[in-house]
Amino acid sequence: RQHMYHPLLIFDGDTDQLITAVLRPGNAHAGQGIVAILTRIVRLLRATFPGVMMAIRADAGFALPALYDYCEREGIELTIALLYNPRLAAQAAALLAAAVQQSVVAGGEKVRLFAETVYQAGSWSHPRRVVFKAEAQLLPKGTVGTNVRGVVTSRDDPPAAPYDWYTQPGGADRWLKDVNNYLQCRGVGCHRFWAQQFRPLRH
Repeated sequence: RQHMYHPLLIFDGDTDQLITAVLRPGNAHAGQGIVAILTRIVRLLRATFPGVMMAIRADAGFALPALYDYCEREGIELTIALLYNPRLAAQAAALLAAAVQQSVVAGGEKVRLFAETVYQAGSWSHPRRVVFKAEAQLLPKGTVGTNVRGVVTSRDDPPAAPYDWYTQPGGADRWLKDVNNYLQCRGVGCHRFWAQQFRPLRH
């Protein structure tokens, strides 16, 4: 019996500073409105910092063909997590098997292996580079635990680099907690949507 919103917060990866906060309905897809919002941000940034290189790092909720196409048109480097599917699992199967074998040989120690492929989902305009990470280690209960993840990226460095850049801890999570807990941005005291949208901007 509660109403909730699904805010979108965008941070600068170098300074961890909040760039914008956009309120959306609670049933909005994670990536809803992202291209329109980035279009405004990128235009303003380029007007202020001509020639600056931009890169976008995002979770799988933003794995949208429209976002990929936008970044490629604008010359923006992208590294975005992918939701796992049977086709990707099949392409990563050999890498995962190798990680499991190496972990067993190493007495159950954690093994992380990286590989890449060229992949095109049905909704994509063209194939793109996908980097895989396969991880295996012996769990306390005696079974081998595995973890496979993938990111789509326009970077051209070795496979481990874009994946590690995607997963590197940043200050944004900490600042997000501050916005929620200390600035009390979670409060929803306004009855109208646009009035409520003003609250995160004010905070």
